[in-house]
Amino acid sequence: VAFLNLVLNKYPEIQVEFLSTCQGITGYVDDSLIAQEIAQTLVDKNRITINQNIYTTTQLIEAFADHDLYLGMRLHGAIFSMIGGIPAMNISYEEKGTALYGDLGIDKHAVSLQQPIHDWLESFDYIYNNYQNALQLTTEAVRKGREMADLNVNVIKNALE
Repeated sequence: VAFLNLVLNKYPEIQVEFLSTCQGITGYVDDSLIAQEIAQTLVDKNRITINQNIYTTTQLIEAFADHDLYLGMRLHGAIFSMIGGIPAMNISYEEKGTALYGDLGIDKHAVSLQQPIHDWLESFDYIYNNYQNALQLTTEAVRKGREMADLNVNVIKNALE
C-alpha cells in the first residue's frame, strides 16, 4: 500500500486497475476482495478501479494487454502481461520471480519483497521513464521465454521416446 501511494503521489497521471489472476476457482482467494481493502487505504481513490470480471486465459491476457504497465506480486499476472506485450514489474515474494526475470534479461523489472521500498520505486521509475526501452525488453523477454519453453518441451519429448 505504501509503495502504491508513493507511485500515485509521484505520477498524478497514472490510473490503477486491479485485475486478478486468481478468479473463478473454488478454494482460491479472490484477489478482487483484497484489492477492495487496499483501495480504501490509497491516497486517491478516484484513480482506482477494481475489475471483478472472470476471464478465460486468453481473455485475461487481452485484458492485461489493454494497459500500459503491470505492477504486481502475482508471477502469472506478470507473465500474462508480457505475453500481451506490456512491461511487467514483479514484486517477487518468492525467489522464482526474480530468478525468472534474470533468466529473461529483465532483472531490473523485478524486486524482491524483502528489498527496501526505495528499490521498488527505482525499478518502477526505470520502467516507467524508459517505457519504449521497457517495451523492447519485454518483447525480447517473451521471445527468450518461448525459446526456453520449447527447449523444455523437447527435453520431455526426448525423455518419453
